[in-house]
Amino acid sequence: MNSLMIPKWKSYITQFETVTLQVTRNGTVLLVETEQAEALMNMKGSYHFIVQIIAEDTHTTVDLYDVPIIPSHVDLFSDGSILLVQYTSVRNHNIVERNAWRYSQKGELLDAFLLGHGVNHMQIDETDVVWGGYSDEGVFDELGYGKEGLVAYNQKGEKIFGVDYSGMAEIYALNVAHSKEIYFYYYMDHHVIGLSNNQEILNIAPQQKEPTYTFDSFILCNNQIFASVDLYTCMRFEIEQNQLIPKEEFELVDQQSKKLEGLVRMRGKHLFVFTEDAIYKREFV
Repeated sequence: MNSLMIPKWKSYITQFETVTLQVTRNGTVLLVETEQAEALMNMKGSYHFIVQIIAEDTHTTVDLYDVPIIPSHVDLFSDGSILLVQYTSVRNHNIVERNAWRYSQKGELLDAFLLGHGVNHMQIDETDVVWGGYSDEGVFDELGYGKEGLVAYNQKGEKIFGVDYSGMAEIYALNVAHSKEIYFYYYMDHHVIGLSNNQEILNIAPQQKEPTYTFDSFILCNNQIFASVDLYTCMRFEIEQNQLIPKEEFELVDQQSKKLEGLVRMRGKHLFVFTEDAIYKREFV
């Protein structure tokens, strides 16, 4: 198996339990941590989360208290405020609880709104548009927030538009590199779609109608796609005549050629690996 070297970027050992993590559009790392791992299992009450904001030259820690959701996703608006989004929207009788909560980096609650059930992915572009990619639970949910599969919202959580493709039952992977570079990979057709100004600029079909792989994150680089296809496997694909051709599996290694074992995240042209004691990063050009 071929290998791809990922240089060490930062040493980091968390003192807490990691709840979720994200890479922002400019390559900043966000880690949401908690001291209340046991309380999260009960899914009752409110919680204290610690958000680590790790950039090239800075590391900021933000404490958020009395947060009423368990975030599945996190990202930053252009003013530095933090958006936490929970996968599910909880129903209590006739009330649907808000599952998107926005905080300042001083820990102040700024806003809260509803993005609906089944939010598989959430990423924010440089114009502060919030992109929500939905699971099949969200696409077919009776409230209809995720019925198009991919939905753009403004900073207040108001819907701008939805992106609907025939046969799109779930967004498997999303890469919001820029407001004019929105890429996603969807089930059931397994196409990779690129959007710019809500217009399709890319539509890549799988070589096989029923491929044996799925993506959970990916990078588009020239005529290639690098993707994590499960927790342990990465693959390189080539794009030929608008078809996605699988070329090889590869493993991620450090500068000493030691295999990296950890969570893989991709955004824009950045590939990150999160191990127990460090963060590794490579940028594709």
